[in-house]
Amino acid sequence: MKTFLKHEFKIQLMLITVLLSTFVLALTLNDPTFSKVFIIDFFLLALVQYIVNIIKHHNIQFLKTDSRYFYIYFSTFVVVSFLLYLSSDFLNATVLLNILEVVGISWVILSPILIFQSLCISWSDSKNKI
Repeated sequence: MKTFLKHEFKIQLMLITVLLSTFVLALTLNDPTFSKVFIIDFFLLALVQYIVNIIKHHNIQFLKTDSRYFYIYFSTFVVVSFLLYLSSDFLNATVLLNILEVVGISWVILSPILIFQSLCISWSDSKNKI
């Protein structure tokens, strides 16, 4: 785990680079394969960032900053509301599905903010470890 946390900033940078390059390729080539790779990479990046920040949040070796609390709060909101959306779609709960479709706008707004927030937190953690 220490090795993973040591290299997680580089892993995040690599995943963001792949995400941006597949986004550009998906737009320019109109190939559905790149769109699927973009979606997979997006969720992989989100998963890595969320897990890393949850681990760091509960680890006493890392500083508890307002930035980390912001990330934890809003990323948990996105994760829980997205899982509720998937569950309501699976269970055909149309009222909840309609409400969560409106909440989906916040996912579009928060996702890039959270991606770069996590990157900033990782960069700061590499400098300010207790």
